[in-house]
Amino acid sequence: MKKFILQYLIIASTIMYAGDPFGEARGVTNAIQSHILAEWGLQYCLQYDKENLFKPIEENKPFDLRKDVAQGKLDLQKYLDTKYLPKTMDTPHFKHCMIIYKLEEYQAEVERIVKKYCEECK
Repeated sequence: MKKFILQYLIIASTIMYAGDPFGEARGVTNAIQSHILAEWGLQYCLQYDKENLFKPIEENKPFDLRKDVAQGKLDLQKYLDTKYLPKTMDTPHFKHCMIIYKLEEYQAEVERIVKKYCEECK
């Protein structure tokens, strides 16, 4: 009986302190990862991430960008720099960034980058 109680206590403490078993699996959809990466691209376009101080737009977002997908930030940054962003900042820059964010071509590029880096995403 003592062994049974000891085993139960060990298993219960292991489960309690193991953390969320689905934590990694929650952020494994292309749609969620693409949305987060697209937001990052918008923030980059607006030069919000100029000092690498990226925080998600939505404070209470239940998902984060997976580490493997986060490698795609450089690809997205290069895509935005070469294709869309002007070298100087001017007043209509915000409107320009919002137009880019809504483009199907931009969303397709974000999807491509997510698929490239996240082989587990569905």
